[in-house]
Amino acid sequence: MVTVASDPLSSVNFWWDWVRRGLPDQPRLREAFVDGLGLLSGEALTRFFDHFPLVLSLDGLLGAATRPARLPGWPAELRGRPTILSFAPDSIEQTPRGLLALVMHEVGHVVLGHVDEGAPPPGAQQEAEVAEFIAQLGIQEPPRVEERDNYRRLRSVEANLRRALVALGDLSIEEGLETRTRARATAKSRVEAALAELLMALSCYRVPVCTRSREGFVRTAVPPDDGSPSGRADTTRPIREAGAPPRLILGRMTSRHSCTDDTLIWNRTELRAFFTFVAARHEVFVRRIVWRRPPPWTSDVTLGSARFTNVFRQLDRHSRYLILNVFPHAARAPMDTLFNTLVFRTFNGAATYEALGGFRPAAAWDPDAACRTLQARQAHGEVAFTDRYSVSQQGADIEIRRLTRIRDQLPSLYGALMAARSLAEVHLWLVELPGVGGFTGYDLALDLTYAQIVPFTDDTYVVADPGAKLALDRLLAEPAGTVTAYTEAICALRRDQTAGFRAAGTVLLGPALTLANVQHSLCEYGKYARIREGGQVRERFHPARVDTDFRLWEPLPPEFHVPPRTAVLE
Repeated sequence: MVTVASDPLSSVNFWWDWVRRGLPDQPRLREAFVDGLGLLSGEALTRFFDHFPLVLSLDGLLGAATRPARLPGWPAELRGRPTILSFAPDSIEQTPRGLLALVMHEVGHVVLGHVDEGAPPPGAQQEAEVAEFIAQLGIQEPPRVEERDNYRRLRSVEANLRRALVALGDLSIEEGLETRTRARATAKSRVEAALAELLMALSCYRVPVCTRSREGFVRTAVPPDDGSPSGRADTTRPIREAGAPPRLILGRMTSRHSCTDDTLIWNRTELRAFFTFVAARHEVFVRRIVWRRPPPWTSDVTLGSARFTNVFRQLDRHSRYLILNVFPHAARAPMDTLFNTLVFRTFNGAATYEALGGFRPAAAWDPDAACRTLQARQAHGEVAFTDRYSVSQQGADIEIRRLTRIRDQLPSLYGALMAARSLAEVHLWLVELPGVGGFTGYDLALDLTYAQIVPFTDDTYVVADPGAKLALDRLLAEPAGTVTAYTEAICALRRDQTAGFRAAGTVLLGPALTLANVQHSLCEYGKYARIREGGQVRERFHPARVDTDFRLWEPLPPEFHVPPRTAVLE
């Protein structure tokens, strides 16, 4: 408990110096607390400090005042339920007025006793009491959040359009004139709000211009800022590409996808070949797994004789095993699911994972028993690691010790991942684990999106592996050379995929490619191109010997169901 001093600022500083230990430096958030708490009476300030709330940065609601039953990693000796004020990372991008109103809105819930023990008043009554509380302080809440981040703006556009559709649906219901008038007004206001958000987002984007040179390359250029569709581009903020996560600078890396070179020059022949390969490879999957057709599944000799992974990473055998056998536990036991994912990806084989006991709580992990199990398997000639996509090829005992170290720091790791503000930050935390490299950490981050342990998707951040970089060097007229340029190229392929498939004269029998799918496919295309040029085939594909057990793909997500029809390549 904090005793309110004669100078309230000293009490606020004492509290903030404590809570900031678990919070990235947020000077604007601190300023909002200092300004807002300075408006409170001594009695109200005492009630606030009686709770001594934590302040966390969490994706989700813009702001929330909660008192959860338990907090992952919370010390056992602290039996009390902590009061938590959580704010979305992008909430600090608001105007000072909006941020002050947001902070004091959540402070009001604490001061008014809405997070105290016992049954709280109904939600509508809570909000009315907080609105009156803020008004008495002389704080005016803005009519809507003035977001400056394009990702959140576009999500707001999506939400408003969905609500407008619901309201328009109400117009078809044969009810009274009052109901239809209200539905029409709701739809109109939602569409207007969506358009306003969309115009603000577009004002920060440059317009790509495509031209063709005599050499047969496609040039994608970006004109100056004054060519923006709104005529008022925001020159104070960097340009963020479509599909990129919110701008976030974290020490030694940035999660913002941008390119210092405004021009990408593509080799049209290779570009068509890439999109043709992607469509043809996925058609093999559709013919074999979805349609259950007998071989041959393709007329392409290389595709029919060499093994390539699926275009969509979430359809690969190991990913499907995790999706069906490990990730369903995430809602009930997210920390245990995180640890089991790390165990599975260490050995990348269902047989080894099940020999170690399959899905088990992290607390039940027995390193000595795990070592004995792996040694027994190796003594019988069974492999502990798969040859393909293995996370590690170190000795089994070394890997067991590494996993044990990770298990011991699991609560703090899980807490850090829950506070991550983007998939890029999730990646940064994972690569800090012992034995986890850069691209391995990215693969693990993608697994956590499939499990919905982290609230991001595989279309918000990308890391190019060496194979993808080699493939991009084929597709570009000149090698990209920098990580930023490779990332920009992947973003461009993802953004312009519809035109790419059209130019190649083919279609993709599946959903649109995400950033992760594009990166994944580039690596496989590089291997495909090298084989066609006479390179070595590392692993042969024999249709007659292929596994006919399709249980891992039952059921498939609905977006991968394609009605049988004529093949693309025939």
